[in-house]
Amino acid sequence: MRAVMPMVVDKLLAELLKISRRKEKLMAEILAVSGGLADINDSWEDLEKLLAARQKYITEIDKLDVQINNIKQKILSLTGAAGWEDVQVIYPEAVKQLRECWRHSSEMAGKAKKLTDKGREQVEEKLKELQKGMKKLQLSKAGMAAYHNKPAQQSGYFIDKKK
Repeated sequence: MRAVMPMVVDKLLAELLKISRRKEKLMAEILAVSGGLADINDSWEDLEKLLAARQKYITEIDKLDVQINNIKQKILSLTGAAGWEDVQVIYPEAVKQLRECWRHSSEMAGKAKKLTDKGREQVEEKLKELQKGMKKLQLSKAGMAAYHNKPAQQSGYFIDKKK
């Protein structure tokens, strides 16, 4: 069942592993950023920076996913395999390494999602507190205006342009 071009498939598997490991490193970065988001204090600037970094990593991972899927399809096509189980029969060690890398990336993605959800809840809670404070401030301004008259203008000019 081994393909006609095993060296090409070997190179593609090596490239796939390289890209998958790059994705794994980016997932580790997202996990670290998500941890920062979950522990964010009152700094909206820090929140904005962490969200921007997270989005940058997500964009890079999306690009890598496209490359990974393209290479996987090429490997399936060159080997004549119906799926990764068939490729694993032909290249057991390479597929084992790939699956381990993909499993680890998937675990980190799950952890990052949990941390991001926790951070989102904290941000929503702080936003509600801020909205309550703003509403209280607006109500106090209206109340103060009702009890305190503004002084009449002490000096000024009136220019009549009619002649």
